[in-house]
Amino acid sequence: MVYTTYIGIEQVKKWLVFVEKDISTYNFGFERISDGKLIGSGDIGFNSAKGCWEIGYNFRYDCWGMGYATEAVKAMMNYAHIHFGARKFASSHCEPNLASEKVMKKCGLHFVGYGKFQKLDGSIQMRSMEYEGEM
Repeated sequence: MVYTTYIGIEQVKKWLVFVEKDISTYNFGFERISDGKLIGSGDIGFNSAKGCWEIGYNFRYDCWGMGYATEAVKAMMNYAHIHFGARKFASSHCEPNLASEKVMKKCGLHFVGYGKFQKLDGSIQMRSMEYEGEM
């Protein structure tokens, strides 16, 4: 991921203050219905330069491979479609993350090329795989 893992509640509080100020992006927490636990988060926002809605997400490691990401991405796409008429979407993942590649495809996105991620602190650069699609 481009950001570091939070290790304390104070870091999470600072992040929440930051995302509250960003009115161009819609942030979501993903709750598992069976036990009410927060298992991940995601966002969707319009990128005017690309002319599409960009999607991002992450989940707790113990929740990988259970279909939660596909369900969440489809729900965010549907939310933007219903509330804002969104039709064009884009997302990306780090190249080695083949599980996210499957999520992209299940959500109707197709591979369009390679890009680059850089950790927010500048410490590591990674190649990304970029996807686009229409609803």
